[in-house]
Order: sequence, then C-alpha cells, then structure tokens
Amino acid sequence: MSTATLLATGAGKKGLENVFNDIYGLLKKSLTKKVAVWRALGKIDGLYHKWRRVRLVKTIWQVEKAIDLAKFYCPSRVKIDTKRRQIDDIGDLPDHQNIVIRGTVGQGKSIFFRYLTARELAKGNAIPLFVELRRIGRGRSLRDHLLEELESLGIKIDVEILYFLCKQGKIILFLDAFDEVSEEQRTVLVEEIEHLCKRYEALRVFISSRPNSGIENSAFFSVYDLSPLEGDEYKDVIRRMCHRGSDQAEIIAGVKRTGIDRILTTPLMVALLLVRYRIDQSIPENMISFYDDLFYLLLRRHDKSKAGYVRPRKSKLSDLRLKQLFDGICYLSRKESPSRLTLRDLHEYADEARSHFGLECDVAKVVEDIIEITCMILEEGGECRFIHKSVQEFHAASFISDQPDEIAKRFYQAMLTRWDTWEAELYFLSQTDDHRYRKWFLSPDLRKSIEYARKHWSTNGRPTIASADSLFRRTYQIKTLGFSRGNNPTTSTIVSNVRNNQTFTLKAQRLFKAFNESLDVVAIREAVKSDRLPTTGRVFAYDEFTIKLTDLLKTPPFRAQLIKAVRYVHDNLVSERDETMKLLECVKERGTIFEF
Repeated sequence: MSTATLLATGAGKKGLENVFNDIYGLLKKSLTKKVAVWRALGKIDGLYHKWRRVRLVKTIWQVEKAIDLAKFYCPSRVKIDTKRRQIDDIGDLPDHQNIVIRGTVGQGKSIFFRYLTARELAKGNAIPLFVELRRIGRGRSLRDHLLEELESLGIKIDVEILYFLCKQGKIILFLDAFDEVSEEQRTVLVEEIEHLCKRYEALRVFISSRPNSGIENSAFFSVYDLSPLEGDEYKDVIRRMCHRGSDQAEIIAGVKRTGIDRILTTPLMVALLLVRYRIDQSIPENMISFYDDLFYLLLRRHDKSKAGYVRPRKSKLSDLRLKQLFDGICYLSRKESPSRLTLRDLHEYADEARSHFGLECDVAKVVEDIIEITCMILEEGGECRFIHKSVQEFHAASFISDQPDEIAKRFYQAMLTRWDTWEAELYFLSQTDDHRYRKWFLSPDLRKSIEYARKHWSTNGRPTIASADSLFRRTYQIKTLGFSRGNNPTTSTIVSNVRNNQTFTLKAQRLFKAFNESLDVVAIREAVKSDRLPTTGRVFAYDEFTIKLTDLLKTPPFRAQLIKAVRYVHDNLVSERDETMKLLECVKERGTIFEF
C-alpha cells in the first residue's frame, strides 16, 4: 500500500472518529463527570484539519511553503537484531517496548516520526501526539506541554483525563529530537518521561535523538538505529522529492558520473543535491561541497531565474559580508544553545557578530535578508529555527576556521573537554581546517587517550586486568527482552554502556564503542542464564539485568576479551597518532616554500 493511500484524508478522519468514540465509551464507564467535556470537543472535521498539520512541513528544497509529507516521504529502515527492516507502521517495531530511534544528521528522524503520527491517526486505535521537545520552555513540565499540545489541536482536557488516557493506552507519544533539549533540562525531562513509563505500562513512548544524548541509557527504553540509505536507495528518494522525470534522470546520471553516490546516505544529502541542482544544475563532488557554497547559491537563486535581475537587499551588504555574519550567528547560537530561538535572539547574535567583524550595518535588516532571501532560517510568530541543524553546525565550523590562530587555538583546546557538544563542528573542521584541527585538538586528544589505554600495563608492555578495569570502568546494562531463566529469549541481547560523569576525550569515548563491539553478547546471555554472572534488578515490564565490569573481569573468557580489547584500541590509537604527527611534520617542512 502506498504512502498516499496510508495517509488518505478519508482514512485519517475515520481513524480520528473511531478513537474518539472509543475514548467516549471508556470515559462514560469510568469518569462520568468528564463525558460532557469530551462530547463537547467539536466536530471531527475541525479537529482533523488541525491534526493534519503534523503532515505539513517545510523542507530544505521546498522552503516557500509547507508541503504534505505524503508527496515525498520514503519509507525509513531501522536496524533490528542486525537486520534492516522497512518500517511502515509501529507494528513493524518490537511490541510492548518504549523505543529510542537513534539517527545521525539528516537521516529524517523528524519526518519519520511525523509519518508514524499520521499513520497512527489513520488507524484510529489511539491518539498520537507528535511533540517537538525543543519547544518545552525552561521550567515547564512535559505534562503541561502535552496538555497545551492537545489544546492547540482542539482538545482541552485536564490532567485527570490525560492520565486516564495514558493508563488505557489511548495515547501514543512521539517525542522528537531529545538531543535538542538543553543540557540543564535533560535530567528533569528524563525523570518525567521515566515516571510516565513506569506508572502507565499501556502507554507507548517513542523518542528520536542523535547519538550520545543520554536518553539511550534509560532502563525504560530499547534503542534502535535508523539505517542509512544503501545501494541504489538514494534513487528512490530523488524520485520522490523531484517530480520532473527529465530532472530525475539527469541528476541520477550526474551522480553516477561523479561517483558521489557513496555519500548519498541520508535524505538530507539527497535534498541538498536537489537544492544545488535546481539553482545551477551542478552536482557537488563531496560532502563539504554540499554545504560550502550553498549559502551563496541560495542568495543568488532568485537572481538566476531572471536575466539581469539582482534581488535588492535591505542590508546592502555583499555576499561575503552576509555569509560572515551568518557564520557568526550560527556559532553564537550554537554556543548559547537556547531551548527556543527567537527573533530577538537572532538580532542579538547578529549584533555581536557585526561587532566581531567591525562592520557598520543594521542588524535587523541583516536578519531579514538571511530569512527572506536564503531561507536558511525559518521564522514564524517570532520563533525561529534553522532549516536543518547541520546547516547551523557547518556554518559555525566555518566561522571557527576563519578565525586567526590565537582564537582558533583557544577553541580547539576548549574542545578537549567539551567535544561531546561540538562533535559535528569538529567533523567539519577536520575537513576544512585540517592542520589546526590535528595540531591543537586531535594530537593532544590522542595523547590523552593513549595515556588512558596504557594505565596499569605490566612492565613488559602488556595490558593487564587492572589496565582493562581502569580504561573500561563502567556499569553495563545487559538487556534481554522477554527473557526468563530457563527459557530462550524472544529477542537478542542488547549491550549498552551507562555513561558516568567522568570527562573523556573524543578518542577515549570511541574506545568504549570498540569495547561494546568486542563483547560476545551471546556468551554473556548464556552466563546470565546459568548463574555464572551475578545480576541485579528486574526493571519495568521486561527483564533487564545490570552486569558490572568487575564481574566480567572475574570470568576468564570475558577477562581475555577485555585485555585483548585494550591492546586492539591502543594499537589503533598509536597508529593514528603516528599518522597525525607525520602529516604535521610534512606541513612544517613545506613551510620553507614561503621563505624569501
């Protein structure tokens, strides 16, 4: 069945009517005083018109007006038990679980959740709520935000009815972009989400996030990764986003000719390709090219449509100056990371950027040009957002790379302890500011990581139990869903590390990923079943056991794995350090060409 059929208007209205009738019947039996409130909610047509807004989105290639996702949505695939599964419905995901859908930049997490929300509405079994977590203001609870969200959709209810619906499984929460919640709000938000999960077992909760946001460590959620596009799947995305057959063929042929199909692994990359092609019919050669001159292309896209026409700019600034200020706005807004970005915030960031570059201009007009001409920032009712977070991150990195050495050095040195919130910018800088990135960030980071790996080695240069313990000191959750002793588990074992408050380097953090991948989870599961590994606790609606690293170190097979992992990651770090030092020396030697 096609996406358009799944999301047909008639099906959506019918689904909404069905779930409302079900809820009315439940309320009539349990909360008789609330029945009149529910009956007075209004006509289904009016409610559905408001609910349908979740399907309307502005995209990076279609910024002039919101379009229905049914016109461009391509099915998402999720990795479950090492297999890629196409997800057309939440029924395709493991049952009776609260789930974190994890994905990197541009994989379409939000669009995926919007689609699932619309799909659940059409089914008519429960009320699906799509919630952008970044919109929860400081000091506001998730509960209050849910009530406000329902009211905006035409359903004004109180806390008693909300909790009643959660208990009956008549609410499904799609909580989007946990990674965009400010650091100071995350702990409180996680506690509130976990409280809902623990109190209402029939409530289904789905959360989307980038990796390492912290929500993956909650014992109440299973974590599944969105799968990148593989093979020729990018062609399907092109055909769904680009509706002219001749353009589709030309773009696909250009991709084959340049060989950039290997980087078309996310819908965002495909969308950026279409933006560029629409403006100047060119095909970029690598990932950086997708972003590098996109700002300039968007500045000039209206001019290209009419010969001899140059769109007037209120700021009267050149392309270069506008880009410099946009870079500054992106960096400053990333540094402050406000939970909500307002028009007033943008003016303040633009003014600070103007001062940094020593420019004299009207910042209000600068912001207007950026919003109205480039559409890189969308504004609605005084609230603003970047067309995509990766655009903000790339231009923040561009701002850093344009700084003189003494300023750039301070940034890179600060990243040795703050890399986790700037990882995307560091990736871009590793491509565009390679030498300074290696000299002031990567090289010191590798040195610290190697020190971690070599701690407590034996005198003959071999890793020991103590070195494994010091390097991988963690508590690991071994989750076996549907598992009971003496029976086979219904799903495979999942291993996830619980991050503590200790500060690690970027490279050291990758050591822990390597450690996770080195564990024989099947053997661990068998050891748990046979009581050879001590476990603690049974959590929520399924079995989850906590296994401590010290217990793994006491068991010979796992002890050997840990020691081997220390050697493996250490050798890889040393190899990367040697390569980095060699490249830095080459640059230093080449400096002689500038001697006169």
